[in-house]
Amino acid sequence: MAIIDRSGAEVLIPEEKSREILQSVPEQSIVMRLMRRLPDMSSKTRSIPVLGSLPMAYFVDGDTGMKQTTSMAWENVKLYAEEIACIVPIPENVLDDSDYDIWGNVSPRMREAIGAAFDKAVLLGTNKPSNFPAGIIPAAVDAGNYLTHLNGGNLYQELMGENGLLALIEADGYVPSAYVGAIKMRSILRGAVDNNGLPIFGRAVYRDGAQGKSVYELDGAEALFPKSEVMDPDQVLLLGGDWSQAVWAMRTDITTKLLTEAVIQDPSTHEIVYNLAQQDMVALRVVFRAGWAMPNPINRVNPTKATRYPFAVLKPSALTVIESATYNVTQPAKNGTPQSSHDSGTGYTAAITWTPDDDTFGANKVYTAKVVLTAADGYAFSNDFGKADITGLPATSGGGATASKVTVTRDSASKVTIEVKYVATAS
Repeated sequence: MAIIDRSGAEVLIPEEKSREILQSVPEQSIVMRLMRRLPDMSSKTRSIPVLGSLPMAYFVDGDTGMKQTTSMAWENVKLYAEEIACIVPIPENVLDDSDYDIWGNVSPRMREAIGAAFDKAVLLGTNKPSNFPAGIIPAAVDAGNYLTHLNGGNLYQELMGENGLLALIEADGYVPSAYVGAIKMRSILRGAVDNNGLPIFGRAVYRDGAQGKSVYELDGAEALFPKSEVMDPDQVLLLGGDWSQAVWAMRTDITTKLLTEAVIQDPSTHEIVYNLAQQDMVALRVVFRAGWAMPNPINRVNPTKATRYPFAVLKPSALTVIESATYNVTQPAKNGTPQSSHDSGTGYTAAITWTPDDDTFGANKVYTAKVVLTAADGYAFSNDFGKADITGLPATSGGGATASKVTVTRDSASKVTIEVKYVATAS
């Protein structure tokens, strides 16, 4: 036992190895890499003053008008340091093998475990301490900052269109600085093109005028794809946002300890899993303490806290997208019978109604046909579905015009309404 007592621990894990854990955890953690790091915490709690209300300026009425007063207000956001720990039991026989690089094998896995635990708590809220904020992904969804990716849909419009993912972030006063995606999202992005047929996703070898390692970019911002379970493709495909708005800090009292005479219990059953002394084992324990916060200060673009959030989420969907439909309605004619049904199409059904609701078309009368398309189970209309996606609509101009007005409204992912106001019937 002499080689694994407390004094021997310094040989197994010298001081520089302890520091190596601190330096490596941010490299293993996606969120620590992207979020803004504050100075290390000297205690468990830190208060961050956050701007809560903005000053207002007013025009003065005339040369002798009264100038009005204004104010500003701040509120505190708490940052709590919580503990992440792991214990790695090691058989003594392994330590006795001089050809076995114990630190080289254990250290990367410990860093990976600590980073993954922090990432999942910050991004998804998984196993988060009660003092931590809600996970970024569920908080973005609660703020309304999310879209659903439809299979076969126009990904360019979903991400960069007028009502796309980036627009949700920008509408709250932020500009995306980076994206984090599930591994599955890489293959989806590789096939995405803009309106000119050019790829919107690719590798950028040069950054900031200097040649560096090849990284993926989306709309000029870095896109990262962690090779871990952190980004569950069943919950989220892509997360984008202004990462400078999220802050984190590390506690200074980070420790490593070699356990030589202890038992390790299953926390759910309290059964002893390992008895180190009895089973000729040692265990390496690492404790890491860090906290994070999302201050979300007020800004003039969106002063409403409930709907303001610096991140947005692209969620997955098993639905097949409907990109086109056909309008097939016979033009109203004097003494004719209004069409009572409409053909269905691939992935949707259709129903027609008329205004006025006459049994027979009258003379010199204007009629409007309303056709409602309803997506079938497993289908949804594309996010940008509109007039251009429907064939057979009557002309509203030129010598052959048969309608005075045509409108197409995407009411939801499952409903599209077509309204055609025809020219008057014959006298």
